[in-house]
Amino acid sequence: MKNLTLLSIIFMLVIGAGKVNAQQHYGDITNFEILPAYLSSGKVLLSNTSNTTPVQFKVWFHRISSTYPNWKPFKMSVVLGSYKIDDYGSVTGVDYFSTPVEVKSSDFPASPNNAFLDKTFSATIDKTVLTNPNRKIILFYKTADMTGYAYYNVMYNFIINSGSGPGNPTNPTNPTNPTDPTTPIGPIGSSGTLATMAGIDIGADDGVYFWGKNGKVTKGNSTSINGPTANYVLPNGRDYSQIIDIAISSSGYVYVWYNDGIMSVGHTTNLGDFIAPKNYTLPAGKTPADLVGISIFKGNDHIYAFYTDGTFTEGNSTDLSAYASFKPYTIPPGKNFSDITDIGIATSSSAFYAWYTDEKMSVGYDASNLNNFIPLKPMN
Repeated sequence: MKNLTLLSIIFMLVIGAGKVNAQQHYGDITNFEILPAYLSSGKVLLSNTSNTTPVQFKVWFHRISSTYPNWKPFKMSVVLGSYKIDDYGSVTGVDYFSTPVEVKSSDFPASPNNAFLDKTFSATIDKTVLTNPNRKIILFYKTADMTGYAYYNVMYNFIINSGSGPGNPTNPTNPTNPTDPTTPIGPIGSSGTLATMAGIDIGADDGVYFWGKNGKVTKGNSTSINGPTANYVLPNGRDYSQIIDIAISSSGYVYVWYNDGIMSVGHTTNLGDFIAPKNYTLPAGKTPADLVGISIFKGNDHIYAFYTDGTFTEGNSTDLSAYASFKPYTIPPGKNFSDITDIGIATSSSAFYAWYTDEKMSVGYDASNLNNFIPLKPMN
């Protein structure tokens, strides 16, 4: 990320999402779609004459067997909704568009393949709550073991019908690959090497996203910059060489900090389509060139910023030390802090991953030591 010669954003407010009591129910969702009749160019078409628009959506469920044909218990609730997003791109709540519907083991067919079930549900979308055009329409789900709702990683944008009809198009089109906003769509490839990265971070699914200075982004893993690759764009007037770092919030929004004290928020392939460029501040005595890595802790969406003098701070997207001032951190023996390409925080383990310009990486249990979990090792 940091070629210094070129240098002169849900915590998840669905309370308890991801927290599971003693497991008694098994299975998952394999797909979700809002039916094509309610879409236009892949976006949900909302009425321009009414505040509410009825839609139908389909969910594909999968259960597992203990010893076939004996099936483990399955009980899951699903509901359509949308995250409430504040001006900083953080999740502040959820608006639900339907009553949760429960699917149970008894709903699965007896044959021919009773491991799978697809069901169609109805919802009524309230246009009055979708005041931010960047909000997504999302499927939320909860098994009987979970204490709160989680979200499925297919999300839909919406548009208002420009005609005089009630909302649904006369000639609907099929969805255009609605996906998790942090999944680049494209052929398998690579956005470059560690030394040529503009930013690296770890998404909610623990996939590692590599944004190259060549305008390409790859979804890989901690030891490989290889996977689905696509082009990405910046806000008008911005250049790839201006990027200091890139990080992903719990809600999937992508935050970018530039070398002139400006930041923006967007998605994997458009880094400014959610929050337009705005100012950010560093701790006293620091400049953007002092940064070697920024990542977002998904548990509370706090920003961790690491500096070339071996210190880090904890803050938010516009004030990098809002919550905690300088604390020391250590790296592998023989490494200099300026060797760091970037740092990312894993969603599942909260471990801190560090990548270096010589194609090596290390992992620490927390921000204070980036080498005490997985010592320095080569990529691949």
